[in-house]
Amino acid sequence: MELICKLLVYVTLLFPISILSLQECNFPAVFNVGDSGSDTGALLSMFGEPAAPPPNGETFFHSSAGRVCDGRLLIDFIAEGVGVPYLSAFLDSMGTNFTHGANFATVGSTIRRQNTTIFQSGYSPISLDIQYAQFSNFLKRSQIIRRKGGVFKNLFPEEFKFSSALYTFDIGHNDLTAGYQLNMSPGYQYSIQ
Repeated sequence: MELICKLLVYVTLLFPISILSLQECNFPAVFNVGDSGSDTGALLSMFGEPAAPPPNGETFFHSSAGRVCDGRLLIDFIAEGVGVPYLSAFLDSMGTNFTHGANFATVGSTIRRQNTTIFQSGYSPISLDIQYAQFSNFLKRSQIIRRKGGVFKNLFPEEFKFSSALYTFDIGHNDLTAGYQLNMSPGYQYSIQ
């Protein structure tokens, strides 16, 4: 039933029907990997305001929220739909609370590592494999930190939430752009992989 519920959420994103309110779809947490389409503050945390100039979601959040838009992102609507707070960026250490999930997305991220720096090409060094490594480390270390008790216990997800969470992937746009910028035809790209 859990698999069916997750599939229903993905279908909801493709076909706008209201099934997120089904009682069977009770996700206690959301974990996301992605690029600018779902970055909720990682770029701003890494490089500061010059790298992520306003509006940063200011119209909706009424202050800089680290988004490369002037409002909410799809991941924000997903969080609202499943009833969890907006996701904190994993790389944002200021006032974060990960009890209901974490967002590993970073502006400019790609599925495959790019052979350039973010300053040369605009592509983030935080590619999908790095985001997965961050998640894997978060999964292990969050439980160690929770066991210490005190304030830490209330800032990280309980272990059961990882197996019951909704996992979203919003990445790949920059890989297509990188190929076009290198003047590589789709056939040529396929042959060198």
